[in-house]
Amino acid sequence: MKAWTDLLSRRGFFKGAAAGAAGGAVVVGAQPGVVTAQETSQGTARLASAYPGEDLGAKINAAVASLGGGPGEVWVDQNAGTFIRTPVVVADSTQVLRFVQGGIYLMAAPMDVSHLAGSGFGGVTLVGRAPVVLVQVDGANLPYLVRAAFDAGSVRDIHLVGNKASNPNALDVITTAKRGVFFENLFINTAKRHGIYVKSTTPNSAVGARFSGVCLHQNGEAGLRVEEATDPWVLGGCLFEENGTHGIHLSDAAGARIFHSDFAKNTLPGLYIQGTTGKAGSNQVMVIGNQFGQNYKEDIMIVGHDGNGYVSVANIIGPNQFWGGANRTGNASDSILLLNTMQNVVSGNVFSSAPDTPYRYAIAAISNGFSNTDFWGPNSFVGPFGSGHILPISGLTQLVATITA
Repeated sequence: MKAWTDLLSRRGFFKGAAAGAAGGAVVVGAQPGVVTAQETSQGTARLASAYPGEDLGAKINAAVASLGGGPGEVWVDQNAGTFIRTPVVVADSTQVLRFVQGGIYLMAAPMDVSHLAGSGFGGVTLVGRAPVVLVQVDGANLPYLVRAAFDAGSVRDIHLVGNKASNPNALDVITTAKRGVFFENLFINTAKRHGIYVKSTTPNSAVGARFSGVCLHQNGEAGLRVEEATDPWVLGGCLFEENGTHGIHLSDAAGARIFHSDFAKNTLPGLYIQGTTGKAGSNQVMVIGNQFGQNYKEDIMIVGHDGNGYVSVANIIGPNQFWGGANRTGNASDSILLLNTMQNVVSGNVFSSAPDTPYRYAIAAISNGFSNTDFWGPNSFVGPFGSGHILPISGLTQLVATITA
């Protein structure tokens, strides 16, 4: 835990937090400082610090109960405490849990919410507020810190820390099984398993998750895993970096759109796409306008056949920027690996290979007895490649024009 407080201190966090404690960090309505009871009484907002409870979680629950099951908000400042020991349950899809004062809030129990909002992360502040940081305490070993428990929910403007080194049996930072949940302006790191885990519990219950401005960093397995949930949208400005397996792992996530984001230094393929026969598969994925760099294995790997049937075909890759970086093992992995898949379009990409640690191939299509007809080009290839630009399957892969530098 001390490592996290030291890091935040070096970033100047406590300077902003101290200002908040003095009344200058929170601005609500026309008045600076901590929200007053008079202001909260003018609508459907409740201030958690005004309600009884042994800890912050209990006070939040009491404030939620006072809303009577209808729409409204619960506002959290540090006068309510900073330690969540009681599980938080927001039981209505129209209710918002809003942290209105920046600071470090410790979690020994999880939160189930519809809408969760903070005041920013990573030095980004709104109306003078310090960022809100939720940290899993040592030994809590929670299955999740936050669960988005309602359709059309949202989680935004918060830094969440999984603290995996001190929670060996924990799982994910955020999870949802609900439709159309929006994740925005988040910094999520050090989950023991996945930073965000989207998984349906009934057929396609988690369809249409959306991500914007989300940084997923140093999580134990995938930064983002989407499973049995179609049409996820990575809308842009996202960073998937230094995760223990993949930046994004799509499993039966057909129709995924991945736009304008960055994949870097992930241990296994930065973007890994697969599926299961008899389920939705991961077909018709679009990967457009992204940068892939310094991943330790492939930048993108598609497993198109699971041994029983095709599970990922007809995907579009391009235009994107790929660059190998010095941390790779030379001539060991491809930038894009298409394994037992077909009908994909790979076009308009730029592949830059480092001289000392080159990609094996920029694009490799490998078929173990399955049909594999893909459409490639034009693409640009810069620098030396360990074995060549393209590994085609003779007679099965159609090549269009390429550009070599």
